[in-house]
Amino acid sequence: MPEFRTLTWNLFHGRDFPPNDRLFTLRSRLLRATERDATHAQVNRDLLAEFSEVLAGGTWELCLLQEVPPHWAGPLAQRCHAESARVLTSRNQLPALRRRLAGWNPDLVGSAEGGSNLTLVRSPWHVTDRRELLLNPLPDRRFRERRRMSFVAASRDGGEICIGNLHATNNSDIARVEAGLAADFVADAERCILCGDFNVPAYGIQDFSPPIEGIDQILVRGVDFERMPSAWPPERRRVNGGLLSDHAPVEAEVAWT
Repeated sequence: MPEFRTLTWNLFHGRDFPPNDRLFTLRSRLLRATERDATHAQVNRDLLAEFSEVLAGGTWELCLLQEVPPHWAGPLAQRCHAESARVLTSRNQLPALRRRLAGWNPDLVGSAEGGSNLTLVRSPWHVTDRRELLLNPLPDRRFRERRRMSFVAASRDGGEICIGNLHATNNSDIARVEAGLAADFVADAERCILCGDFNVPAYGIQDFSPPIEGIDQILVRGVDFERMPSAWPPERRRVNGGLLSDHAPVEAEVAWT
């Protein structure tokens, strides 16, 4: 089986995040004014075109995205020429109203627009199964955001791999429990990739590959890394002076025999 490239990225609900804090002004937040310094811009508008440009230009075959505006799933899949599997996460009541408000002022609405985890699969891989797992069911979820893992099985040339895409709770103890549940869900898979925002720095799961530094991880079991996971440099997610997301994409090359 040849090698393939996997990418994971938290999209920050489709917003930009320049390194200069002074660009996050009240004028920008309330009046949607663009702020600039010598190197970066901070904009308060819909950035679907910019995120689509970066993702479509990537050379990945499997792409795992978190904090994706729910209505972006179709356009991103179309632009990237990929099959897709989406699971809704938190704050998705009254979706039409949330979408309209977020389109008017993304920075003011923020995560209240709603969210999803989105898995994109490019040819020659093909999706053979789609499922989802609620990682924090009631009553444990009563005072926390809903967290769901997207599970996809994909096949290629007679081989199959299972792909888990999750965004864990921003609490180290809870995040470890959720990551454990995700790992248990794919325990029977011979070959597996578990990706996403674990919200726990350098946290590993038994029987999976060792993690890299940071909270965005690509963990594998039953396959090997041809090239270890590494974060993109900022320039690769910079478009028209804007730095997309507060997370850097993490990419790896994976192979098995």
